Amino acid sequence: MKKIKYIAGLIFILTGLNLVGQESMLEQDVKVERIPDPVEVSPSSAMVNNVPISDTPLGNNRLIFWLHGLGGDGFSWSTVSADIQGRYDIVSVINLTYSTTQLHSAGVHLNNDIGSEAAGTNNPDPASNFIIAHSQGGLVSRAGYKSFIEDDSDLNNPLGYGGIVTFGTPHQGAQIINNIPMLESFISSSCDVLTSGPVLEEWNGNWILAMFSSNGMENIVTGICTFIGFDLVPFMMNDFTPSITDDYKVGAPYLAALNEFDSNLDENSEDYIHKVAFYGVEESPVVWRTSYSLLNDVNSKPAYEADEDTELIGIANENQNSYYAKYMCWSDLYDQWTPLWWVKQNRYETRNAYRDGYHWWLNIEEEYLTLIGATYYEIVGCRCDCEEETSEGGETEVTFSQYVIDCDDNCSAIEDDLWDDADMYTTVDCQKVAVEQAFFKLNDGIVLVESAKDYPGADNGDDNVMFETNHLQMRNHSQTKVKLDGLLLGFNGLFFETD
Repeated sequence: MKKIKYIAGLIFILTGLNLVGQESMLEQDVKVERIPDPVEVSPSSAMVNNVPISDTPLGNNRLIFWLHGLGGDGFSWSTVSADIQGRYDIVSVINLTYSTTQLHSAGVHLNNDIGSEAAGTNNPDPASNFIIAHSQGGLVSRAGYKSFIEDDSDLNNPLGYGGIVTFGTPHQGAQIINNIPMLESFISSSCDVLTSGPVLEEWNGNWILAMFSSNGMENIVTGICTFIGFDLVPFMMNDFTPSITDDYKVGAPYLAALNEFDSNLDENSEDYIHKVAFYGVEESPVVWRTSYSLLNDVNSKPAYEADEDTELIGIANENQNSYYAKYMCWSDLYDQWTPLWWVKQNRYETRNAYRDGYHWWLNIEEEYLTLIGATYYEIVGCRCDCEEETSEGGETEVTFSQYVIDCDDNCSAIEDDLWDDADMYTTVDCQKVAVEQAFFKLNDGIVLVESAKDYPGADNGDDNVMFETNHLQMRNHSQTKVKLDGLLLGFNGLFFETD
């Protein structure tokens, strides 16, 4: 777990500039301008499923199997599971693990373990037991049930559960998994842009070194960052990205088959299983709140008290202000006269390095949201920005005008019209501008709400949302208590009602 924690911290804190390069359908010289305020995109209401209300309440010391997600272990739910066992007529079963080669084999593995656990208790009705799973664990649970229905010959024991409850499970895939290969270059470039300013400042602080070109030091920094991004990080992430994650990339064939299976389950058939999906919505800035929870084990807090996630926000703001102050200081130094050309050049490079670093801190939230698929851009219009120079009576005047055009057109027609309308023009120069609108999707810092919510056939109504809760926190947040108490009181179907 320690390795994963520090890998995650490295990824989330260093991931930055130009996080997702977009393939543009426009000409290469087209300028892109973004509308600053993103439009929030809500999940489709069509995915909300009804809750069956004809179930009979069950109890009698039923078992709850608590299942971890990617990078977790058998004790990922330890704090909450102990509390629930102390307050309800259930037995919490933790320390369940599963294989990480593919979802199907992991599901078969899980079914066998659960069957063995259920057979070794006094519980008279295994169908009254259910699974509570976090993140990837929810997909493993679903894969296990699919394998039981379609090929129960793989099982050594009968099914030991009759319900699946998921928290933050990427039922429709996790875009961050698709984008993992891009992290190498992003971490490398982020390392470069964040260290260049301080390194150049140290270089300029030494009057002997300042007489020489700073290119050598910059090359050393770039070389170190390239090693970190393209060699060290991939090596460290081998354990963090097992092959099982390929099965729930967005668009993965197995995930499509799993969703088709659940969609086809008839609520009135003997194969029906009780299903609930809970999902979190984290508030801004998502990147620093999520990073904090990745770097601090939520189980280190007492039950339902892992709400705090603001510490890194203050640190990030301090760094952003520091880089801006350094940029302004080096700008002032650059503006001061000096007869030493190399000093002037080094001040120029240091100023620009701190400017780039400041922009990194300024843009990291939007860039991170793009990585997880929570922000995307669409071209909503095009225009021509034209510089028009006129000369009359020996006087020259330059004006700037904007003309709306169709995005399939270019600015040549505008330029021709301007020339035709006024023969006094000496220069007409137009540039095409594509206007992009940012769209923002609700998320828990790692998984989109539209993915965590869309468990086919599950109770996934608006009452299942966990506000101000990120992907890691949902295992021990105050909202976790609210949702679990509601679940065991029967609010998500009488099947789950427990004394």
